[in-house]
Amino acid sequence: MSEPKIWCWHVHHRLLLEPLNDTLDNRRNFIRRNKNAWERATRLLWMQLVRNPGAIPDAVVQATDSSLDERLAQAIHADKDVLRKLHDEELPLCPWDWDKMEMVFPDWHALAQLAQPPWHNPAKLSGEQVGVGEGWRLLCKEEIGVREPSKGISMWIDGRWSDPDLKLEGSDRSATYRTKLPYPIPKGYL
Repeated sequence: MSEPKIWCWHVHHRLLLEPLNDTLDNRRNFIRRNKNAWERATRLLWMQLVRNPGAIPDAVVQATDSSLDERLAQAIHADKDVLRKLHDEELPLCPWDWDKMEMVFPDWHALAQLAQPPWHNPAKLSGEQVGVGEGWRLLCKEEIGVREPSKGISMWIDGRWSDPDLKLEGSDRSATYRTKLPYPIPKGYL
């Protein structure tokens, strides 16, 4: 009987997930030594072990019995909806491009925004829904509060974002908000 596979997200930038064929530390060291500087932080941030490997569809697991990455990529594409749900639960702000099926390497500003926890996300939106690739970020828990209504804050309402030119307080703790303002929101906005 073979060893159980240890699954990982984003080991390679054009393959959503795959079983590790080496240790995670060795792969991280390889990235640090051999990948472009502008890619390293993104690769290292999103290369995470799959927390719920039992949710990976059988067809995807079976596709790894061959040594062809193309077969695995086809199986992933065929089960894209199931894997998207799992991915969004485990890595909700990840900048994976579901149309191109590849990692998006955001600019340094967007990446810095991703690294600032804890985001206030009661709607459980994905990074794509938030618009991380376009420079949007969620408000953090400490930024939710009563302030003068201001432009630049958008609220998730009925499955879409409100107009950021409307003046919102961003004070309803049951709502999800996004902004392009830097983290933390400048004092003049609080």
